[in-house]
Amino acid sequence: MTNPSALGEGAGHQGKVQEGQSRPLRIGLDATCTCHGYRAIRRYAVNLIRQLVKQSQQHQYRLLRVNPRSQWILSDVRDPSLVLCDTRIPARILYPLWHRLAIPSVETFTGALDVFHATDMELPTTSRRVPMIWTVHGLNYVARPDLMQEGYVEKATGWLELAVRRCAHFIAVSQHTAHMLQERYPQVAGRVTAIPLGVGEEFKPEGPASDLVDRPYILFVGAVAAVKNVGTLVQAYGVLRDRTKVPHRLVLVGAVDKAYWKRIMPARYVDDVVLLGHLDQDASGLPKLYRGADAFAFPSYSEGWTSPPLEAMASGVPVVTSNASSLPETVGDGALMVDPDDVDALASTLDRLIHDQGLRQSMVEKGLRHAAAFTWERMAQATTQVYEQVASAR
Repeated sequence: MTNPSALGEGAGHQGKVQEGQSRPLRIGLDATCTCHGYRAIRRYAVNLIRQLVKQSQQHQYRLLRVNPRSQWILSDVRDPSLVLCDTRIPARILYPLWHRLAIPSVETFTGALDVFHATDMELPTTSRRVPMIWTVHGLNYVARPDLMQEGYVEKATGWLELAVRRCAHFIAVSQHTAHMLQERYPQVAGRVTAIPLGVGEEFKPEGPASDLVDRPYILFVGAVAAVKNVGTLVQAYGVLRDRTKVPHRLVLVGAVDKAYWKRIMPARYVDDVVLLGHLDQDASGLPKLYRGADAFAFPSYSEGWTSPPLEAMASGVPVVTSNASSLPETVGDGALMVDPDDVDALASTLDRLIHDQGLRQSMVEKGLRHAAAFTWERMAQATTQVYEQVASAR
């Protein structure tokens, strides 16, 4: 059933090892999430693969894709170190086999491997010969199950339990997530590495601003859902409007939980709050919207890791976020923080960021410095070190 497709000539080439380099490895990655949807996990996998190919051409990367249906987003990446391996088996059949019976092994599709990286939450199966690494993108379903859909909590917890049994190593997207994982499952202690995500170069202060909104605006980017605490943001926006008469709109970008939205949205502000849905991260979409914002607000209750506050900082926008979960670790001194349930504090902080020019400039400068430390290059370098460490321990 092996069906590798080389993206370039000499697909079997693993490169010559230069002095000081590790031996060439055959690294399998689950690239299925690069073919479907707009999730942050997709962005993670796409940028990881791009950077791995740039940095570590002594290794070979075999990309597992479960029944890919959409256009291949990495079609521009053509290199002898990259090989596509498609299962051609529907996910509805393959994933139950992997989860319940642990068959077939991914090597059936990729050929022999030294290590396999499961980049998404779904867990393929490797043979006992091949150690598996699993990226833990967050544990909101553990930290705040009361704010998540019940069916999702059960499903995600099942993936986590399976990973703890099967995986040799874990990549956590923040120190906060790494600590949570090891507290819940002490048996994985010493097998977890925290590697934060990067911020794309498309997010920068230079360039045109968006013309999608006809008035000054405060921006939020993320799912309009309970765990993101958008209800508190809407309340704070109302307090700000009533107290200071600011002309600003509140602009929300992301998928909308419609039932939640009906509960939190007061009719009196319906003309001042703008729902834009999903926007692409190319130069014509989200980066322009960040650059046009007067302030960015993100009062989330729980995050494993979240990129929007850093993207706003990199775009030269002052940020206020909550002091919960991984957010203090993410924003450092580059943002102002408030208690996620303190409506008045959020409203007052937004007021200061909009009107206090000295504070605005200070936070913009701090944010730019802080966001510059988070790059996809550094993420890929750290991930390669994990591959080499885990493979050498076989």
